[in-house]
Amino acid sequence: MRKRTRCQLVLSCLTLLVILARSESALAVEMFTPSFIADDGEMAVCSILNKGKKSITLNIQIRYNNGNVGQDSGQLEVLPHQVRLATMVGTNSSRVHCAFSGKFSPKNVRAAGEVEVGVNGQTKFVIPAQ
Repeated sequence: MRKRTRCQLVLSCLTLLVILARSESALAVEMFTPSFIADDGEMAVCSILNKGKKSITLNIQIRYNNGNVGQDSGQLEVLPHQVRLATMVGTNSSRVHCAFSGKFSPKNVRAAGEVEVGVNGQTKFVIPAQ
């Protein structure tokens, strides 16, 4: 009887692992960039690329380091291989960071913050989110 109970326990654990592995994309996740500054005439941009095969739902915020939100995208649906972003013109020399939150797998997205300069939106630098 003891051997049977142990087998049932092992089987239950394996079943749970399979369920968790399949539901990985449905877990709530938050990813952040390091802080950066977009000076006058520059634009802070937070972007996310869905590299997965399913649509994901998320929110993108540009946050000041004191916790205040400078720009909020609201809830967005990102289709497979689509890019969505939030932008904010200048940060008045204040440090900001990008926050990405929603139900997605970090391995299926590429998220970053960047600063663009001028009317053509030339990229000054890019900072990946973690």
